[in-house]
Amino acid sequence: MPVKVLSNRDFAYWTVTVERPLQLRFECTSETISAVAEHKTLGKIDGLREALESFGDAVYLNREKFNKDIGIHLRDHGVSLTAAQRKTLWQTIGVHDETADYCRTTSGKNKGEIEPDPALRDTENVPFGWGGYPKTHEALEETVQAYFDAEVKPHVDDAWVDWDKTKTGYEIPFTRHFYTYEPPRPIGEIDADLERVVGEIMVLLREVES
Repeated sequence: MPVKVLSNRDFAYWTVTVERPLQLRFECTSETISAVAEHKTLGKIDGLREALESFGDAVYLNREKFNKDIGIHLRDHGVSLTAAQRKTLWQTIGVHDETADYCRTTSGKNKGEIEPDPALRDTENVPFGWGGYPKTHEALEETVQAYFDAEVKPHVDDAWVDWDKTKTGYEIPFTRHFYTYEPPRPIGEIDADLERVVGEIMVLLREVES
C-alpha cells in the first residue's frame, strides 16, 4: 500500500477577510420613513417623522452631505438626536448603491479612510504554499496578496484585505491529498449496460402483464 508523508503545514491555511466599501443612497421615501417610525428607538422621537418628510424627493449619494442636511431639518423641527441615534438613523434609511460615494470615517486616527460594508464582507481560505510560495508563516503577506490579486481582484476591483482579521487554521483536505482520479468508462460500455438493464426491465414488465 502506498504511503504519503505530509507535514503539519501541508494542512495549514490562512482565513482572510475581504472587505468592500460602504456605499449608500439616502432617500426619505414613504417606505424608509415608515421603517424609522416603526424602529423601537427612533419611532419614539417626537417630530422625527415630520423632519424626514420635509426632505421631499431629495436623493443623496453622499453620506456626509445627507448628515449635514439632516442636521438642518432636525433643527428646523426642534428635534435633537444623540450621535448614536444619528448613526441608527442613517443606517435605517441608507440602502446599498454602487453609484454612491464611498463612506469614509470622519474622526479618529483612521479619519478619511473608506469604511467597509459588513453586508458585503467575505472570507477566503488561502492554503500555505498556494501558487508555489513557501509553506511558512513568514510567507503570509506575499502568498495572500498574490492569491487576492489573482482570485479576488479581477471580480471585485474595489475590494481589499483586512490584514488584522487574518487567522491561521488547519484542515485535512482528503480530496486534494488522497483522491486518485479514475476516468469514466467508455461511452460504449455505458450504453451497453443501459440497454441490458432496459431489456431486463421489459422482461419483468411482460411477466407482470401476463
